[in-house]
Amino acid sequence: MNNRLYRKGENPTVDDMNKGLHTDVHRRELTALLKSSALINSSLHTHDVLNFAMKAAEEFMEAEASSVFELDLEKGDISVRLARGEKGVSMTSKRLQPGEGIAGWVIQSGKSMIIEDVKREPRFSDRFDRETGFTTRSLICVPLTIRDRIIGALQVLNKKGGNSFTEEDAELLTALAQQIAVALDNAKLYQRLQENFELTEQELRITQRRLLRSERLAAIANLVQGVAHEVRNPIMSIGGFATRMKAELGEDSRLQKYLDIILSETSRLDKLVRDVKEIAA
Repeated sequence: MNNRLYRKGENPTVDDMNKGLHTDVHRRELTALLKSSALINSSLHTHDVLNFAMKAAEEFMEAEASSVFELDLEKGDISVRLARGEKGVSMTSKRLQPGEGIAGWVIQSGKSMIIEDVKREPRFSDRFDRETGFTTRSLICVPLTIRDRIIGALQVLNKKGGNSFTEEDAELLTALAQQIAVALDNAKLYQRLQENFELTEQELRITQRRLLRSERLAAIANLVQGVAHEVRNPIMSIGGFATRMKAELGEDSRLQKYLDIILSETSRLDKLVRDVKEIAA
């Protein structure tokens, strides 16, 4: 919320309310990312990783259901790795052909999609709806990428209350997809180690600690990026107002030197924030 104090009889402007709402959204996004990161990092089992992550996504976006699709390079098609929601169980083990449906198109193109009404989207396939009895109304689908390679897609379905999914929902799901991709890759690595080698109990614990440490570092980097974004907004506002005051006061004003100091310091802070974001990227 906007923490500015208003004098008696003074009302907040539309811009003030919009800024407060924008800040609230980013705070909710950060909270959701941190929560999902903690849940994802609590396990190295593939199903648990996916289930924890998509549960967090559903809660933040107020979605009725979600699913995870994985590209199967050996079979040349797409499998449903996880399906949550009323008809989720009947979706398990179902498969898509390359390019089929929204998930197939997203995996093939590498582009995200927000669809407010699937009936108006020609690329939507109702095959799973017909097979499961579930009714899809709206959805967001984003690619799942690891090291510049698309390995699948994430999808959330039907905003509760009949509302539409937003760009903020899509941004959060994209950020969540980055976490899931790394966690999924680590989980698969861990499974391969278990299947192919007879590791001692001590070796398994060491491997697990290393993988979880890398996930925590990724979560910290996401947090730093979010905090830097929140800090930069007020810096830009202060600098903008100071520039306008400097122009309106004229060269002879005694306040010019103070405004110059404000502009110099905001410029320095802005550079510091940009440097931090680059380091955390």
